[in-house]
Amino acid sequence: MSTRTPRVSALHLSPDATGSLRTERRAADVLAEEVLTLRLDGHRSFSLPRTPGHDVELAHGFLYAQGLIHSAAQVREARYCAGAQGPDGCNSYNVLDLRSTRPLPGAPDAPAPAAPEAAETAAIAEPALRALLRLLPALPSTGMHRATILAPEHEGAPRLPLSREDAHAVNALDKAVGALLLQRRVPATGLHLVLASPPTLDLVRRAARAGLSGVFSPAPPTAAAVEHARACGLLLARASETPARRPVVFYSGVLSDRE
Repeated sequence: MSTRTPRVSALHLSPDATGSLRTERRAADVLAEEVLTLRLDGHRSFSLPRTPGHDVELAHGFLYAQGLIHSAAQVREARYCAGAQGPDGCNSYNVLDLRSTRPLPGAPDAPAPAAPEAAETAAIAEPALRALLRLLPALPSTGMHRATILAPEHEGAPRLPLSREDAHAVNALDKAVGALLLQRRVPATGLHLVLASPPTLDLVRRAARAGLSGVFSPAPPTAAAVEHARACGLLLARASETPARRPVVFYSGVLSDRE
C-alpha cells in the first residue's frame, strides 16, 4: 500500500521573468485517502478515513483511544479480510478483521476516561528540553500530519522511537500510540509527542490517555486542550523548528531544575 495515489493532472502557476503568471498543465502528486473498515469480533464495525499504511497500529490506537482495550494483548488477531476486493479484483486492504481475547464492553463511541481532578504539575528538565529542541529541525516534513514520539536524553541526542503520518492528525497519533501498545510501552511515561498540527482537545486527550509526558507543536493549542493538559498533569508547549528565533511557550507544565 502506498500513501500516494497515481499522479493527477493539475494546473501549475508560476511567475515568469516579467512577474506575470505562467500556467502549465502537468501531473501532480496527491495523497491517498481511503476508508478503512474495522470489524471487531464479527459484529461491530468502525469506518476510519485514513492514509493507507500502519493499519494494524491504527486499529490498536483507535480502540485504545475509545477505551475499548487497555493493552495490545486484548487483540489476539488482526488480519485483512480475504473477501474485500477493489475494482481490479485484488484485495483492497481496506477491511481489517479484529478478534479480541474476550468480548469487549462499552459502546463504540465510549469516551476516554476523564482526566483526574488533581494532578502533579508537569515538568521537564532543561537538558532534556534542549536535547528535544535540537532534534525538531531534523524531523521530516511531507505535507501530511505527523505524530513523532521522542525520548529526550540528557546526554547526546534524543532517541526517536517512532514517527507516523496520515492525512488526519488523529489517525497519525492513533498509529503512533498503537505502535507503542504493540511494543508494550504504554503507559508511555518519559516519552514526548511532537505534532505537526495544532494540539486540539481530542489530540491532547489521546496523548494523556497513553501516558505521554508532554506534547510539543509549532502551533498554539486550543483553550480546551490547555485546560485538559493542566487537569491531567501533561506538559503542553509550543516549540518551533527555529527555537533560537521564536521562544518556547509552556501552556501547561514548568521547567524543572532537576537533572
